[in-house]
Amino acid sequence: MDRTKVASNKNLVRYLAIGGIGFALLGGLSYYLLRKSKNTPETTKISREVTIKILKEVKKGLFPLLKEICQIQTDYEEAGRPIPEDVLRDLSKSESSDLG
Repeated sequence: MDRTKVASNKNLVRYLAIGGIGFALLGGLSYYLLRKSKNTPETTKISREVTIKILKEVKKGLFPLLKEICQIQTDYEEAGRPIPEDVLRDLSKSESSDLG
């Protein structure tokens, strides 16, 4: 019985030592990462005014295409027919659909 107590004590000490070393390494790593994350500069954020300006420019660029789609839709609705797919494909390839 004395043999098992001694062997068990050695294993317990070994596991506690390995656990303590692992815990210390984990604590050091987490401290380093937290410290590093606080020192990094924040990302630049676009202000609200700039965002609204960009959305207005996109809206202006899309206006001719939307106007054309609405006109075609009203014409086909007055005739009581759905818009054919080839007309929609032609619209997507037209020059007015290019933003750049």
